[in-house]
Order: sequence, then C-alpha cells, then structure tokens
Amino acid sequence: MISLLTYALRLVWRIPGRTLTYLFGLALAVGLFASILFFVDASARRMTTLALAPVQLDMVGHAITPDLNVIQSAQDLTTIEGIKAVEPVISADFATANKIGVAQGTPAGRMFAITPTYLQTFELLNISQGTFDPKGVMISEVMAIAQQIKVGDRLSMTFKGIDKTIELPVTGVVDTSNADPLFAAGEAENALVANVVFVDINWFKANLYDGLKALPPTTLTTGTTTTQVYALDPQLHMRIDRDTLSPNPTQANSQVIALRRLIERQFTGQLRVVDNLETAFKSAGSDILSAKILLIFLGLPGVALAAYLSKFAAELFAEAQRREFGLLRTRGATPRQIMAIVAATSILLAIGGSILGLILGTAGVALALGTSALSIANLPQLASSGLVALGAGLLLTFAAAFIP
Repeated sequence: MISLLTYALRLVWRIPGRTLTYLFGLALAVGLFASILFFVDASARRMTTLALAPVQLDMVGHAITPDLNVIQSAQDLTTIEGIKAVEPVISADFATANKIGVAQGTPAGRMFAITPTYLQTFELLNISQGTFDPKGVMISEVMAIAQQIKVGDRLSMTFKGIDKTIELPVTGVVDTSNADPLFAAGEAENALVANVVFVDINWFKANLYDGLKALPPTTLTTGTTTTQVYALDPQLHMRIDRDTLSPNPTQANSQVIALRRLIERQFTGQLRVVDNLETAFKSAGSDILSAKILLIFLGLPGVALAAYLSKFAAELFAEAQRREFGLLRTRGATPRQIMAIVAATSILLAIGGSILGLILGTAGVALALGTSALSIANLPQLASSGLVALGAGLLLTFAAAFIP
C-alpha cells in the first residue's frame, strides 16, 4: 500500500502541467460550490433572527389551576439556564366597566394584573397618555375613545360572582395595537378583546385575587372537547436568551422544545407552556432551505464549467498517462494495481483541489459577509457544508478519472 501511495505521489508531481491544471479546475468548482453553501450557512443566523424579530412573547405559561403563585414562580424560573426574563401576569374578565358619573358602561372586557417592569421587559404595551400607577388603572385606547375617558377620571368595574364594585382612578391610556400575544395563547378562547384594563399585580392580589379564586370554574364544550375555565388565569410570560440558540432553526427549535419541557417538568401538573417561536423557526428553516436550493441552481453553471475544466485537464494529459500505465504493464503491473494507482492519484488530487477550493470558498464568504460570518457559532453548519463540498470534490475527481 505504501509503495502504491508513493508511486501515486510521484505520478502527481511527474506531470506538473496536468496536476496544476486539474487542481485549478477542481479548486474552482469546489470553491464555487463551497462558497454557496457557506454563504447560506453564514446567513442562517441572520435569517433566523429576522424570522424571530416579530415574536415579542417567546413563551406563555398558563396555570392549570388558579392556585399557582406566579410571583414566586417567576423568580424560580429566572434561575433556569436559557431564560432571560419572566414576568408574572394574572388576567380576569370583568362584567362591566364605566366612567363614574356616566350611566352607560362598556360591555365585558379583560383585566391584566402586571408588574411595573412588564412595560420594559416586553414591548407589547405603549403608554400613550399618563403613567402606570400601582394605585390606579390604565385603560386601552379603544375603551378610552368609546367612553370618552381621560386620565384623571375614575372607573367603576364589576366582576361576576363578586359583590363589591371596584373603583380606581384612571392614570394612563395604553396603545394595545401590538398586544395580540396577550390574547392568542388560550385554548378555550382565541379572540381579541377591545376593552382592556391594566392594574398592579400586588393591588390585584390584595383586592380581587381571593374572591375570584374561590369562584367555581365554568364548563365550555366545543364539539367533543370539554374545558374547565376559571375566573382567574395566572400566567408566566417568558423571554428566552436567543443568543444561546443555534443558528440552525431546526436545532434552535429543538432547544426551545427541550426548555419548554424542562419548565413543565419543574411545575408538573401546575403549568402548561405555550411556545410562540415554533412557527417562526419552521418559517426560517423553510426560507433557508429555499435559499440554499436557489443559490445552488444559480451557481451550477459556474460549477459545471469548472468541472469541465478539470475533465479537460484529465483528457489533455491522458496520452501521457496511458504511456505511463503501459510502461507499468510491461514491468508486470496487474490491472488491479494500476486501478489502485489511479484511485490513489485521484484521492491525492481530490484532497489537494478540495482543500484549495474550501480555502477559496471561505475567503469568498469572508469578503462578502465579513469575518463575523465565520464565527464559532456558525462552525457546526460550516463544517457540515465543508464536508459536503469535500465529498463533491472526491466524486468529481473519480468521475473524471474513471468515466470515459
């Protein structure tokens, strides 16, 4: 085996014109192919980031029963690796709400009990007027316009099953145009609510929590599905650390699924977690696959031309190679030994040309996207594509050597 490899190496250097021409053609073909794959791989993180950008609320944990202490649970969840921020939220539907001094009130709506930091953690709510005061209530712009309520007015609210009427000063008006995720995660209902109010979660715990928690659940039947709906919906709104996710959307989705299962295991029988990122990951994965296929087809003419150059180089010096093999046969070399020499020569040329091609592809991507495209985070995808390009170089070399 050593003698065959030694002879193959000598054969490569014995005809330098053939070797250099072949290496140039192969390096060009592999370089073009590798640069296409590397370009898509390096762009994958950007494409995934763009796909995730519209998702403001990564995960929502819904308490299975209203007994869960979401304030304490939020503190516990922040210790889990991969979770960047957690905000406790409690929602409850009110029966009526009207401006004090006005007889006609609004239809039913929803109250969200949040912390003051929620407004900075998630960019879902924008205070257009006033401020968030723990001793007051903020209302949606739609509700403010419908009832002509302004900051400083007092709001009266009633809840089914609760005898007392809640009265609070209006301290702010909120733009809820970006707040769709607040209403899209429930199983029993999936409709947006126009009349929305926001109060401090500690005020809610002190004044409404116990009374609403004591109410029996309502049974909702949809087809063959029966759901128990409680007056309270304690929630945990979570933002994950996206910097720790793989640039590959499929792998990133698997990471998020594993994180969701870890959270549900920590709160077994208490919490059901909804993943809002899955659709975005699937969309990003589809976009990346389409981009890779498109770029490969666009680059195929160049790759084919470079491959033809390699084949042309092999044919150009074929006569010299036949004389070399003829001389070997006269010296007693068997057909199997000659085939082994051809295979060894092809492997050496393929490795050399493919390595040069990978260097060209890497340099091309670095020039096009910057050296940040070759970061450690992208290394697994780049290595996978590099192996594909190397395999293409080997296949091309053997095709040129053995196919007439």
